[in-house]
Amino acid sequence: MSTQQGTHTTITKSEFESFLEEHTEFNAVPTASDCQIIYEIDLPKDHLSVRILSTIERNVSRPYAQDSIKIMLWHRGAQTVVGEKKRAYRVDGWKSNIQEKIEDLVANYRDHVFGWCDECGDACIKSEIGPFKTYLDCATCNFSTEL
Repeated sequence: MSTQQGTHTTITKSEFESFLEEHTEFNAVPTASDCQIIYEIDLPKDHLSVRILSTIERNVSRPYAQDSIKIMLWHRGAQTVVGEKKRAYRVDGWKSNIQEKIEDLVANYRDHVFGWCDECGDACIKSEIGPFKTYLDCATCNFSTEL
């Protein structure tokens, strides 16, 4: 099926893993889901990693419009997303699309984070309390500051 992003492509789990192994040093992350697979590469500091989430059922990707590949910065200490999430669609050119997003996050990960802790310098997690208060919270030293 053709979309604005390109022609939908079915991806097998082995094809996806072969691509990752060819271009990066990712580790599989254990998950309770039989369908979702998670891969991760540790970044040099700040308790961060790049995570790739993909849904594979019966060793193949889901049909058109039921899934995308999500690429994000992950704070290992807080077990949460830090900064923005990126999407890669299962279309022709999916390999270069994913590779560009991974390379951007690895090379520029500090630019994609919401903020940095004033106390220890680690990556902060954005949290909202009610409709009007937003904070940057540090998972490493528990420092918090209102935005």
